[in-house]
Amino acid sequence: MKNMIKKMVRVIHSNKKGSSTIEFVIILPLFIMMFMVVWQMALAGMAVLDTQAALRDAARVAANSGDVNKGRAQLLSSFGTSDHYRLKNYSINISGDKVVAKAQTEIEVLFMGGLAPFTYNKSVEVPVLDDKFMP
Repeated sequence: MKNMIKKMVRVIHSNKKGSSTIEFVIILPLFIMMFMVVWQMALAGMAVLDTQAALRDAARVAANSGDVNKGRAQLLSSFGTSDHYRLKNYSINISGDKVVAKAQTEIEVLFMGGLAPFTYNKSVEVPVLDDKFMP
């Protein structure tokens, strides 16, 4: 048994040709996969930031003007355009003394065509500004 183990160790140590190629072939797909995950997370981060900024702008416009339609127009113009994420649903309502803006963003999964896109939901509440408090 000991002789057999010694033989195997000798064979492994004597055949070092091509070991760097084998390491490269094993590691390269891992780096590619890691790059794809980072790219997907960056895309999702951009979608989240676009959604939050557009909702904030739309709620402020609706709170200042008192007009829900102006808020919706601001939401659509602030959101921007992308081939990989889009606004699926959105609503802006003035109820009492606050504006409630909600949006659902659909983010597609890159590099995996068969998977369903995932969604990000966000809601923002802003107090309605009264004219008597405006300078």
